[in-house]
Amino acid sequence: MPIDRRNQAQAAFLRQVGGNVDAFLFLLDTLPDTAAYLKDRRGRIMFLNGWNCANCNVKSGAAAIGKTSYDLFPDACAQAYVDTDNQVMRTGQPIVNAIASAPDMTTRFMCYSKIPLRGPSGKVIGVAAIYRLLKETQELPEWYGRVSDVAAYINAHYAKPIAIGELARITRSSSSKFRRGFKAFFKMTPIDYILLTRVNAARGLLEHSSRLITAIAQEVGFCDHSHF
Repeated sequence: MPIDRRNQAQAAFLRQVGGNVDAFLFLLDTLPDTAAYLKDRRGRIMFLNGWNCANCNVKSGAAAIGKTSYDLFPDACAQAYVDTDNQVMRTGQPIVNAIASAPDMTTRFMCYSKIPLRGPSGKVIGVAAIYRLLKETQELPEWYGRVSDVAAYINAHYAKPIAIGELARITRSSSSKFRRGFKAFFKMTPIDYILLTRVNAARGLLEHSSRLITAIAQEVGFCDHSHF
């Protein structure tokens, strides 16, 4: 979206929210260790606070206006954000203090809340969200802490074959219960998470080395070049 159209879209959206929101946006922008965003009904970012810019890998909040989660994150991660955004806008009900994986898909977790934004007529026109990264796994409910251990294990052993049963033992649950719980939390299967971890590792090697793709594929755990 061109810059002038982004600015126009932001101005129109904020007018619908109602009143002078400059002070409100200023407060969001100064939140320490807390990310915040506003999105319109189409999922386009209308505001991104300063702390969230680093999470989204953008230079400034202005540079993010008009973009969607799919422009900023891998599809699997973006879909998780979009699903909860759409849930809030569809139902008109907030989500308060929920737990989810961090935007960078690492072992870190975040606590987030989302509320619907309504226009003068009362119709839902967007969503507002804040979240913070949890610094200690002790802040997590027990089962989430176990999932954090699973994510840490995958991040440390992605280059080797990983059995689902092995991951289930970490959570002290059956393989079927583990699969259900893992997918409910990460919005992807354990196998998809392992593949995503390998792809992210390969991306880093491709960006910072001149090694052959075949060698990189094998190093991060893919069986062969074609599989990669």
